[in-house]
Amino acid sequence: MATARPDFVPSVGFPKRTTTDLLHDPASARHIAARPLGTAETVVLPPLAAGQHMFPHAHSAEVLPPGYGWDSASYRSVTPWLVTFSDVLVHSDAGIVIAGGAVVADTLQQTAPELNAYRDLGNAVALPDAATIIDLPGTWLSLLGGNFGNYYHWTLEGIGRLAPVPAEVLAAHDAVLVPQQLDSVGQDGLARIGLVQGRRIEPVAPAATYRVERLTVPWSVTGFHLPHPCLVPFFARMRGDPESGNLPRRIYIDRRAADRRPGAHRCLRNEDAVVAALAQFGFVAIRLEGMPLAAQIALFAGAEAIVAPHGAGLANLVFARPGTVVVELHMDSWVNWCFRHLAAVLALRYDAVVGRAESGPGTRFWSVPLLHLTAAVDSALARLWV
Repeated sequence: MATARPDFVPSVGFPKRTTTDLLHDPASARHIAARPLGTAETVVLPPLAAGQHMFPHAHSAEVLPPGYGWDSASYRSVTPWLVTFSDVLVHSDAGIVIAGGAVVADTLQQTAPELNAYRDLGNAVALPDAATIIDLPGTWLSLLGGNFGNYYHWTLEGIGRLAPVPAEVLAAHDAVLVPQQLDSVGQDGLARIGLVQGRRIEPVAPAATYRVERLTVPWSVTGFHLPHPCLVPFFARMRGDPESGNLPRRIYIDRRAADRRPGAHRCLRNEDAVVAALAQFGFVAIRLEGMPLAAQIALFAGAEAIVAPHGAGLANLVFARPGTVVVELHMDSWVNWCFRHLAAVLALRYDAVVGRAESGPGTRFWSVPLLHLTAAVDSALARLWV
């Protein structure tokens, strides 16, 4: 039921406080509690067969996550946590939590004021003046989060957050908050893990605000691109044993349609040539846009080798079989190792090729050297039989 609350003045703003701060504040004790669902683990990063010869000579303006590069030998994963809140506000489909009169700063990750209907006041956050609160009694499981319209973030940080959650905890929740704007693939994911059957589902709009009696939030297990190994059995169960049929065994994830949209970034200028060069190795160019989730799962589960420019479609690596070859194409001015880390957790055979961005500030075009690409792919395929 929607109610106007005279004691709630959203425009004044709520101070930002981290989860850790709130947990250690006796005044917040009735609003928040947390327990670990496992421990952090060290994940070994095998050397890059081709990438180790290319990246030392590449310029990189940004590397994610900070502190990790082509020569990193391992990383330390995040620790899985389950956080519970009592009598809190939840704002937006990003799941911004306001507990004890403060915004939980951790829940602002991957959000933007213009997309999630708030004003950033520096040390505080203000909600819209006309905000109306919808009361939600009972206990709710939150699958809300920032940027969940992106397939990577929804798969790894939306659904993936459930990986360490015990079955009895999930069974105790018959009501779930989900982003209102989930596309059909996102909705298929919820159905595939059996989360919607017999449960009340509340689709949350980008500007909606709720007062929730009890809220359970599984914390990200891929935060800062340091995925926890608990993801492996979870996505193996979600994958099941799909029928690959006549699907190609060597696939190239084709981004040409996405790159031609207005405002697209990291557009691979010589992608036509890349597709032609890979065809000689038996690779088939596949566009994932509009492909049902079941088809994407079957495609990656049946692949023996995958080549792709960096992009959200590589989140489907969670459905690949151990030993699958993966060659990721990076732009030298923007390198993100999230898929290298994910491949290491999944026991995939990962390598990387670096291309060069066109000169000029803010350029969005880049090219891959075909000689280096074909050499890396040839070497990677040879390791299939080792």
